[in-house]
Amino acid sequence: MTQLHVDLPEAVSERVAEEATRRGVDPAELVAEAVVTYLAPRHTLGIIGLGASGRADVSEHVDEEVAAVLGR
Repeated sequence: MTQLHVDLPEAVSERVAEEATRRGVDPAELVAEAVVTYLAPRHTLGIIGLGASGRADVSEHVDEEVAAVLGR
């Protein structure tokens, strides 16, 4: 494990401390988890805009289309 010094605004530092206490973990562990999550590859919807669907209303119903792609 490598150490890294990070300066956080006071309000953020307080939130980190509160959440770490709530979870029962060290604040450094919580910050490391947050960084790993932030840097994780994201699922991209590369299919959007690739072709013509033949439907003129797709942009009006984008939320439904995205939900369908994600299986929600």
